[in-house]
Amino acid sequence: RGEDDIRVFGSVTLLEGGYRTQQSLAAALRSAAASTASAAAPTSGSPLESVALDIRVTAAEELVVDAPFAQASAELDLRITGTAARPGVVGDVDIAEGGRVFLSGVTYSVNRGRVAFNDPNRIAPTIDLEAGTRIGRYQVELAISGDAFSPSVEATSDPALGEADVLSLMATGR
Repeated sequence: RGEDDIRVFGSVTLLEGGYRTQQSLAAALRSAAASTASAAAPTSGSPLESVALDIRVTAAEELVVDAPFAQASAELDLRITGTAARPGVVGDVDIAEGGRVFLSGVTYSVNRGRVAFNDPNRIAPTIDLEAGTRIGRYQVELAISGDAFSPSVEATSDPALGEADVLSLMATGR
């Protein structure tokens, strides 16, 4: 860093907030991925490269998520790092137990959920979410994990069905 570089640091506490959208899950993920890609776009020579970031972001109260694919609340503790030209995020967003996720007309109750940001050099969220529901005589458990923009999904049931049968049950309700 040069002597003319700027450092922006400190703490921000959100007094209240939320994420509200009418977008579908797929559209919201596409939008977030595009925003993340543009934030990580090379900006060689930009004056924003000389603005270093070290900002802690927390919320005084749980944030509200209200979307066609989920209704939940979450706590966050994040740190914005990197530069204004290439920001990164580290920290966690913890999704409260009991939140609801809606997939194919079925409501799942969140057992646990976390969106983690572990790369100080870019915005790269990972997800770890477990949710369950009852469909007929089956208790269906859904686990979503990995890169938030291309997660892996695992579905199981009790009584046990093969994965294809569980996915069919989730899609059709029978």
